[in-house]
Amino acid sequence: MKAAGRKPRDERKANRRGAARLAAVQALYQMDIAGTPINEILAEFESHWLGREVEGSQYLPAEAAFFRQIVEGVVDAQRRLDPDISGIRHRRIGRGR
Repeated sequence: MKAAGRKPRDERKANRRGAARLAAVQALYQMDIAGTPINEILAEFESHWLGREVEGSQYLPAEAAFFRQIVEGVVDAQRRLDPDISGIRHRRIGRGR
């Protein structure tokens, strides 16, 4: 039997993973706009954002390992995909598209 007002364990884990996804999007945006290196952005978010109050907004506790996995996975995929995308774009521009 669960205590009154407590959420099921799976729901709490889902909330932490959802918070990690949101933080990852914010971190990736900051990396793109400000050019912040990945190691710096991971350290900043893990120590100053995840589960903390920032500028009057309370950030939900996030699953830090999942946050890191998302950010690192996106950056890895970006390194592989950007040259292909750039090449396609240049070929289309060369054909007048």
